[in-house]
Amino acid sequence: MNGIRTCARFLARAAALALVGTAGIANAATPDFYISGAFGQSSANLGALDEQRLKTLMANAWFSGKSVSGIHWSDTKLDRSDKGFEIAVGYQFTPHLAVEGAYIDLGDVTYDVPMRASYIGAPSPFTDAMTRVVAGRSGPALSLVGTWPVIGAFSLDARAGAFFGRSAATVTYGPLGESPLQEKSSSRRSSYFTSAGVNWSLSPKTAIRLGYAHFSKGELVHHEVGRISLGLKVSF
Repeated sequence: MNGIRTCARFLARAAALALVGTAGIANAATPDFYISGAFGQSSANLGALDEQRLKTLMANAWFSGKSVSGIHWSDTKLDRSDKGFEIAVGYQFTPHLAVEGAYIDLGDVTYDVPMRASYIGAPSPFTDAMTRVVAGRSGPALSLVGTWPVIGAFSLDARAGAFFGRSAATVTYGPLGESPLQEKSSSRRSSYFTSAGVNWSLSPKTAIRLGYAHFSKGELVHHEVGRISLGLKVSF
C-alpha cells in the first residue's frame, strides 16, 4: 500500500507541475462534455480504533436486540478489500482542466465474529452464535481534474474534490440455527479525495484510464480508503 501511495503522489505532482508550467499558454480547444465509468478494488486502512468501532457496532446489536448477559469471542475475520465502481459526467473547459460530478461506491468492509452468547431464553447457558458487520461508503462527489499529455497517446491526470458519501453499516447476528436479526445504521459526512492516473487515448473521443485514489475518513468505522481502478472515458 505504501508503494502505491508513493506512485500516486508522484503522478499527482507531475500532473500538477505540468499544469502550472502551462498556465500562461492560451488554448483554443472546443469545450465538450464527457462521461466515464470505472471499476476498482478498494482497500480500507483500519487502525486499532477503527477495529474497535466495528466491535462496538457488533456488541451494541447484541445488547440492544436481546436480553444478553454476556458474549464471548476469540477468533475474528476482517476483510478490508472489496470491489467498487464509479460513474461520472464531466465538462472539459480546456485541454488541461475539467470539472466532474460522480457517483462513487467504495465497497464494504466485512467483519465476521464467531462467538458464544448467554441470554434469556437460550437453550443452554452459552449458545454458539455468529455476528457479521458490513460497513461501506457511497455517494456523490464533485472534483476538478487536471490533465497533461506525456507522449503519444498517453497523458497523466490529477483530481481533487469533495466526497459527500454516506456511511452505512449492517449488523447481522444471532444464535446458529436460528433466523438472524439485523441492525442498520448510517451517517453522512463530507470528506475529500485525491487521485492520479494514466490515460491511454484509443481515439480523439475515447480513452482508457488506470488510476489510484485516496479517500479521507468517513463516519461509523472512520477509516480511510485507497482504490485502484480501471475505466473508460467517452467525450461527445
